[in-house]
Amino acid sequence: MEQRFYWLYQLLGWSIAGLIISLSLFVSGFFDWTELVFVSVLISSAALFSHGMRYLFKRVIVQFPLGIQLVYFATMSGLGAGVAASTLVFVFYLFVQTGMIDPVGPGQWGRVIRHIFFGNAVNMFGALLLWSAFYVSIVKARQLGEAKEALASSQLQALSQQLNPHFLFNMLNNIRALILENPQRARDALARLADMLRYSLQQGSEGKLQAKVPLLEELAIADEYVALCKIQFEQRLQYEVHVDDRAKDAVLPRLLIQLCIENAIKHGIEQLREGGTIKLEVQHVGETLCLSFYNPCPAYENLRKSRKDTGIGLKNIRERLKLLYGESRSSLRFDRRIEGKRGIAEVHIRLPYEKE
Repeated sequence: MEQRFYWLYQLLGWSIAGLIISLSLFVSGFFDWTELVFVSVLISSAALFSHGMRYLFKRVIVQFPLGIQLVYFATMSGLGAGVAASTLVFVFYLFVQTGMIDPVGPGQWGRVIRHIFFGNAVNMFGALLLWSAFYVSIVKARQLGEAKEALASSQLQALSQQLNPHFLFNMLNNIRALILENPQRARDALARLADMLRYSLQQGSEGKLQAKVPLLEELAIADEYVALCKIQFEQRLQYEVHVDDRAKDAVLPRLLIQLCIENAIKHGIEQLREGGTIKLEVQHVGETLCLSFYNPCPAYENLRKSRKDTGIGLKNIRERLKLLYGESRSSLRFDRRIEGKRGIAEVHIRLPYEKE
């Protein structure tokens, strides 16, 4: 619970408790200015004690199991009720001694103290128990939210797979083969691979892996990726990009484009002897950023069955979009169609348009 909200809840909650007690006294006909003072003393004592309960809980008790925490709050509520009622008895005694209220007759002090102490102690015990229940609920809700956020963050990092180890293995082998054949091209490839590794591990100002990056940076790293893949596929792999000028200042999930291209190569270009062209279109439509990928793929006889085979790469992208934007604000649609003697795979991604 943030500090400013805590003090707001304290002030509001205990003010309501004091108002309820004051109204009950007013209705019963025993209300005068001294009763207002006594109610203020009682409520203030309980409120200060509840703050001490919170302080000790945050410093020590929070690390214990829930059962011990509940016992702690119940015990401290009883102790706090006793402290608040004792403080009220003391203030009442001072009022009597200073003549601010009528004196207590001989032999009546015991009855008066019991009446003041036990009645108000029961009231404050209930109020502190209610305060404890509310506070524990807020704390547990916050901890649950933090746990969900941490889980989502860890899932997002796991799904934001930097670079496929299989891709790295192939690239290193390809570069090794180039070293003797074309040293300059091998050096260029190593530089591109280093850029990709650096980009995939790039952290933000808070030391965390950046979940979203500018579109132009993403397009640049996709170019590096395609250039590296061309070492293996040569003229079999072509790549075309068409970007709406209005979309150039957008941000999108890190390595989203690279993962889609990797999926297109694995399930399309690599399966065709003649290879083909991967086309990317990026458009800004209203409040939405639309990315469309097109690539040739084998012409499956059972097209309906093939539509289910989206690969684990697209499944991971769907999960990333869900974690970053929620199910209602983003979508990924995959489809295949027959065009001539081969198929055309399409991936359409829609996500909220966000600027840098």
